[in-house]
Amino acid sequence: MKYSCSDCGTSPVNHKIAYWSIVVNWVFWPLTCLSDKLFSKFAHRLEPLISDYLASKLLKFFARLGIAKIKTEPDAQDELMLQCMWEEAIKRGIKIEEFILLNKRRGICIAYYKERIGRRRPPVSGLRHNCLYQYFFLKNPDKQLICCFDRLPRPLEISQSINWMDNKSILKKKFIQAGIPVARGQAVFCFGSAKKVFHSLGKPVIVKPHIGSGSRHTIMHIIDEGELVSAVNCAKKLSPLVIIEEELIGPVYRITSIGGKIVGIIRRDKPQVFGTGRSTIKSLVEKENQNIKRQGPLFSKILIDEEAELELKRQNLTWMAIPKKGQAITFNQKINWSLGGTTTDVTDSVHPDNIELFEKITLFLGDPLIGIDFIIADMTKSWTNQPRCGVIECNSLPFIDNHHFPFNGQPRNAAGALWDIIFPESGN
Repeated sequence: MKYSCSDCGTSPVNHKIAYWSIVVNWVFWPLTCLSDKLFSKFAHRLEPLISDYLASKLLKFFARLGIAKIKTEPDAQDELMLQCMWEEAIKRGIKIEEFILLNKRRGICIAYYKERIGRRRPPVSGLRHNCLYQYFFLKNPDKQLICCFDRLPRPLEISQSINWMDNKSILKKKFIQAGIPVARGQAVFCFGSAKKVFHSLGKPVIVKPHIGSGSRHTIMHIIDEGELVSAVNCAKKLSPLVIIEEELIGPVYRITSIGGKIVGIIRRDKPQVFGTGRSTIKSLVEKENQNIKRQGPLFSKILIDEEAELELKRQNLTWMAIPKKGQAITFNQKINWSLGGTTTDVTDSVHPDNIELFEKITLFLGDPLIGIDFIIADMTKSWTNQPRCGVIECNSLPFIDNHHFPFNGQPRNAAGALWDIIFPESGN
C-alpha cells in the first residue's frame, strides 16, 4: 500500500507506524541500553555469528518456504544507493543476493566475497576475520566471507553512538557538551513549552520531528505563533517530541565519513535559478528546465506549483519579476531531487578549519558510517567566523548515492570506500 502526504514529500511514510514505533522505542529504551552493555562485552565473538551466519541461514530458509525471492542482479527498481553498492561490488568480484520478502523490496541483502584461487590470502583485520567467524565460513570449500545487510552494509564493530546518532534531541545535547556547533533550540512535548522555546530563539525558526530524515514534516521560516502552532501539529503526526530551533543561515551540506575518513562533501541546493538582470523568473525557470540533466532519471525539472507560488511570495516576488544579476530565487523549502533540487560536490574547496571540525565530529561519534548535515553560508571560509552555522542532524544510514551522481562537480566513489572496510581484500 502506498501512502501519500504532501508534508512527507517524495518519501511518504505511514504516520501511525512511524509515531508508535518511536513510542515503543521509548518504553524499551532502558532495556535496550542494558542489553547493549551486556552484549558489547561479547560482541567481538558473537556478532559475526548472529549478524551474518544465522541471518543468512534464516533468509535462505525463507526463500525455501517461498515467502522470499532471491534476486542476483541490480535493476532500476532498487534504491539508488543500493544500485551504487551493487555496481561497485560487481567490479570487485563481490556477489550480492537481494531477498524480496512478501513481494516487497526492503533492501535486505547478503554479500559474498570469494578468495581468489592460487593467491595467498592477504593479512586482514576486523570482526569478520576472527576465529569464530573463520570457523563458520572459512572452513567451507569456497572460502567465502559473508555480510548480511539492510540497504547499506555496515562493519560489525559496535559504536555507542549508533543508538542515538539519528535522534536529533540527544545528538544536540551531546554535541553542545562537546563544543560542536549546533542550532540553538530543544525538543518539546506540549504547545506551552513550544511557545516558551520559540520566544527564546532568534527568528526565523524551524520545526521538525525529533527523529527522522528526508525533510519529512519539517516546516521552515516560522516567525509568529500562528505558524508555530501549525508547524508543531504537522511534526507531531510523526513524533511525540518536536524539535524547535533557530534556522541557520546558508545551504545544507552533506558530509559523509566512512571508516573514519571524509569521503565526500556536497552542497544540497533547493530548486533555484539565478537572476541575469534581464530575464523574468518564469523565463529563467523555463530555460533551466531544458537542462539535459533535469530530464531524468535522477534530477527533475523545477515544479511550477502552489509551493513555488508560496515560496515566491515569501521572497516578495512574482513570476514576471526581473531579479538582479546573480540573485538566487528559490521555489521550495525542501531540497529533494524530485522537486528540482540539485547537488554540487565541494570536497576540494572546503576550508581546513571546517575539515578539522568534521573530523572531530567523526571521532566523537566513533562510528564507521556517518552522514553529517551541516548548514553554513560559505564552506570555503572557516566556520568560526560565520554566524548561525552548525550541525542540524547526523545519519547512520546516509544516502551515499549523492556523492556518485552530483548535479555539478566531481563524483566520489563512496560505495568503493564502504566496500573497502567491509571486505578489505576486494579492493586489492
